[in-house]
Amino acid sequence: MGLSRFVNRNLVIILICSLLMGVLVAYHQYLIYGLLLLFIFFLVLIKISYNYIYNLIVLLLPLMVYLHVGLTFNFSFSDLLLPIACLITLPIFIENKNAFTNKYSYLLFYLYLLTFALTISFIKPMFFSINEFELSTAISNIMKIVINFVYLYIFLIYFMNYEKTSDKSYTFLKVWNFISIIFSLLCIIGVILYYLGITTNLTFGFRATGTFEDPNLAASFLIISLGFCLSYNNSPNSNKKRIPINLLLILFALLLTSSRGGVLGLGVGFILVVLINLTNKGIKQIAKIVVFLIVLITIILLINYIYPLDIVNTSLGRISNISTEESGTNLRLLLWRTALTLWQDNPFLGVGFGQYLHNAQEINSSIVNIPHNTYLSFLAETGIIGFMSFFSLPIYLFYKLFIWVKKGEVTSIFLFVSLSGILVQAFTINLENFRCLWIFYAFILYWVHEGVERASRRENSGNDKVDMVKAAL
Repeated sequence: MGLSRFVNRNLVIILICSLLMGVLVAYHQYLIYGLLLLFIFFLVLIKISYNYIYNLIVLLLPLMVYLHVGLTFNFSFSDLLLPIACLITLPIFIENKNAFTNKYSYLLFYLYLLTFALTISFIKPMFFSINEFELSTAISNIMKIVINFVYLYIFLIYFMNYEKTSDKSYTFLKVWNFISIIFSLLCIIGVILYYLGITTNLTFGFRATGTFEDPNLAASFLIISLGFCLSYNNSPNSNKKRIPINLLLILFALLLTSSRGGVLGLGVGFILVVLINLTNKGIKQIAKIVVFLIVLITIILLINYIYPLDIVNTSLGRISNISTEESGTNLRLLLWRTALTLWQDNPFLGVGFGQYLHNAQEINSSIVNIPHNTYLSFLAETGIIGFMSFFSLPIYLFYKLFIWVKKGEVTSIFLFVSLSGILVQAFTINLENFRCLWIFYAFILYWVHEGVERASRRENSGNDKVDMVKAAL
């Protein structure tokens, strides 16, 4: 029995079970290990096809913890399936090697360029610095980048081969839509339980985290999910007449994360697409979403005005508070200033990939956090060379999407909103090791190179069939 068919037939049961599992995990984080084994056993029982391994990875992506095994390592339970996915992907890659090389030559160049930049960043700290070189941290950071690249490559190859599989029903978007609904509900339930005096692992104080350990990562996942869910709602398999419950849940969960960077990023993304699409047909789609957002915000504020809710007031209060007197803001400013100081002292090669914390403590011994800024982190650790190398990929994707957005291509508009939001939020959090982001990059790469054209061919083919039927009648 295929997974998608099983999910469709038992959606309500799976939804309830997923929520119960999430709440149980919230009380005891390590309970997830037992539940995961039961989940895998269940999948074996229904004889799941290997074609759905990618969708299983998506389902497990938000289950992230920090492991302390000599090295501090962020671990997603989807990593357990990565070796299987690699084995599945390898023969597909070999079969399509020439097509992959021709279409995605930039990606290969990016891999070589980034490898070179990260390698030379170690020269000074290893041989010419008086500070001790943190080898374990360097190895940990390299391993994280390698894992993220594996996600990028296997999903890009999967998307390339998408049309050749027996399932052409936007399964990836469907599964991501499903898990984003579950995640949003867990965020909302976690905050409600917090205000009822029940402590869970679904929040950080009053801020929703879901199955992540950081509310800002939860916000990043929701921003990416927004682009995917909007694309899914616009896909042929979606019922476009229904109320977009998935968007309602995602936006409300994003509010409950109280992530200022996340909310600001999403706002910037919508403003950009409105400005770009003022003179073409894409403005119709954006106008619908903007009206939807205005109505949603108005309803929330109206309900809150009539019956004030702490759950809303606290989140709105934090999001609107950008005072430098706030402790979180003070900490970030300290980390950013330190990162800039390290970069100014090492402008070209940086202090070494993964070496920020050790060198920052030489300046201020009270610093125990990474920069909480993806841009400044790469400037400080890898210098201008590493910075330009690493961010050449998101800039390239931004440019490619921008071209299609100007033409009013709807899915590109949705992806552009999320990408813009993530690039803005990267000013307030380190996202270089966020697996969801690299899968998002893979989908955008596929979409701008192949997806748009394939979608256009399907649409034109459908229109031709309609014309033939009309002519026959």
